[in-house]
Amino acid sequence: MVYTYGDYSIKNILPGIGITLEAVGPITSATTAHTLLLLGESARGPTDLVGMTSALAAAAYYGSGDLMEAIQDAFGEGAPRIFAKRILGAGYASADADLSDNQSAPNVVGTVTAKSPGAWGNGVSVTPSAGVIAHAEQDYFAGNGLGGAYALSQANFINPQPSAAYVTVNGVAKTLVYLEENLAAGKVWLNPVTGALKFYAAEDPTAADQVVYSLWYYGIDVVITDNVTTEYREDIKDLDDLVDAFASSSLATFEIAAGMTHLPAAVRTPLTGGTDGSTIATSDWTKALNECSNELKKLDVVPTCVALTAYEVQPNTYDLHVIASQWATAENTKFRPTLVFVPTKPSETPGQMVIEGMKRSNRHLAIVYPAWDESERRKNLAVLHAAREAWAPLGESVAADENRLKGANGLHGDLEDTINDDYVRALTTRGIYVVVKTKAGVGPVKGITTDKLDQFSRTVDQRTANYIIVKCKDTMTPFLNRKNDADTREAMKLSVDAFLRELRDEVKAIYDFVTVVTPDGTNPNLVHFLLKFIPMGHIEWIEVAMKMGVYTDLAELQGA
Repeated sequence: MVYTYGDYSIKNILPGIGITLEAVGPITSATTAHTLLLLGESARGPTDLVGMTSALAAAAYYGSGDLMEAIQDAFGEGAPRIFAKRILGAGYASADADLSDNQSAPNVVGTVTAKSPGAWGNGVSVTPSAGVIAHAEQDYFAGNGLGGAYALSQANFINPQPSAAYVTVNGVAKTLVYLEENLAAGKVWLNPVTGALKFYAAEDPTAADQVVYSLWYYGIDVVITDNVTTEYREDIKDLDDLVDAFASSSLATFEIAAGMTHLPAAVRTPLTGGTDGSTIATSDWTKALNECSNELKKLDVVPTCVALTAYEVQPNTYDLHVIASQWATAENTKFRPTLVFVPTKPSETPGQMVIEGMKRSNRHLAIVYPAWDESERRKNLAVLHAAREAWAPLGESVAADENRLKGANGLHGDLEDTINDDYVRALTTRGIYVVVKTKAGVGPVKGITTDKLDQFSRTVDQRTANYIIVKCKDTMTPFLNRKNDADTREAMKLSVDAFLRELRDEVKAIYDFVTVVTPDGTNPNLVHFLLKFIPMGHIEWIEVAMKMGVYTDLAELQGA
């Protein structure tokens, strides 16, 4: 099979690069860089792509579920960087609730929204309470001479005010009173509940007068909880402070309503309206994969490996295998080659896997079987092996004893009883990523994908070729639109030779290579670049010639 990378539809229309990968000779290889993309379901978490470099972030973002466990397990296998994508059904929504002040006609001061979509948010509640620390609202304003009350930013002021409080008009202090009937000359009424000032009618300030005040009120404390995680936020003095307090919450966010300044009332408010949407369909997985592609492209990231935490949506179809294979092939047109790992059913039989292996042929798809380690809590071996492949250096095989899984020590059922040597051979020759348990640990028989060609299966890894493809594209792109002469073509060749030489001599990811650059005989705008490389093979068979019997001297024993 020939694999194409790049968009050939623009050939002879726009400048571009196309690369074909074809199996030649007795063997071949493949790779990228150390990044893993995981997709799956979780109890909660953002639907946007999230990048992480530590397992500690998994529970904070996703709470529980397949995706959260996959992230933790992948980091345990050495994946240095992980991007995660949560899958939800169409029509999902985030729970929310309005917070109001305690006025007789309550005002909505802002909206609390669950940190991520889903029904989990319906379990979140927010409870403000009166704080114990006093704060001063200090400001000034010009009067209007209309005889009405002047609204302040806050409400629920301390009654009576401390001695440091004051209200002045043009520098002349006014005496504070707390009941309207006590209002008289030289006094100002502070309504502690509504947060308003009213002056004696004959002394009502006009636009020419300046009112300066410093009045005290208590802030609030807030409890945010989903009955599993409880967060405390103390001494919040205003709505901006409340926004900042929610910014560090793992449960919810807060947005101020337009024009509002009062702190919310001390009332427990549950969030409502959160939903996981409709039942997850294959289209939701396809949509999520495409979104990952677009978002990672913006970050200029090509994941080394991708792993799905599920194997099918419709029972007994392995429909996610099909979607994964189609997506991986589509990524080739964008110069984004990667290896996609998919699991199989926990109860699957070797006989059925022989059939499944015959259905697929894609160098970028690895079907892992058996796919579940149930020695402790259940672990997805497709995820673990994708993480191990993402960790491994170029030219290193994860099938080697020293590179076997660290976080798995058993398999679903008894491997020795469920898969015999004949099945291992049959499955491997059909492109199944067969996992076995040996004295060295759990790992693949060979790190292969579903392409059965010898050149692609009998190689140390399936990452080096991916790396070379991306590196070629990046190296050749600067030569587009340059003069098509011998010097330019030679410079292009030397640039490609430089990184291939490093792969051969220093990284030892390939055995050898040859490059040839020639102009097209009829099209002056076309350059032919031939690149052949021999991948690093691995030792598959050791043959020992053992002789036993009488010998007369050492030379005879040595076979001389």
